[in-house]
Amino acid sequence: MTTIWKCCVLLCSICLYPASYFSGRAIVTRVFDKNEMAKFSGGAVTFEPGARTYWHIHPAGQLLIVQSGTALAQEWGRKTIVLHAGDMLWCPPNVKHWHGADMNGEMVQIALTGDKEGKAVTWLEEVSDATYRQAVLDEENNQAL
Repeated sequence: MTTIWKCCVLLCSICLYPASYFSGRAIVTRVFDKNEMAKFSGGAVTFEPGARTYWHIHPAGQLLIVQSGTALAQEWGRKTIVLHAGDMLWCPPNVKHWHGADMNGEMVQIALTGDKEGKAVTWLEEVSDATYRQAVLDEENNQAL
């Protein structure tokens, strides 16, 4: 019973992330924290059109599940990946990447993020407008994966 109560309380934890982690507006709803039963946390993230994370890595990896809209994601030095509702993306441990909404609408994702030695994410530099524009062009020209 206590675990259910904790989840219900955490479901109400909503954060508007600071500009040091996102370009554009992203709202994060924490669903659950890492606990004795799960070595990962879960959250829902709503990205406004054009919003995206900064480059970052996850020491224990992250699973993204797109709930609605269209997502763009990219690993450092690789092609853009386009994801739609129902698509899932595994971000391997320690792989530099970013993800966010395309320009056409809001995107909602579920993020299951592993935890290693108390750390779930290391935030890096901003994704440049040029990199994001190229991702959008790749999507429009069907050159993305």
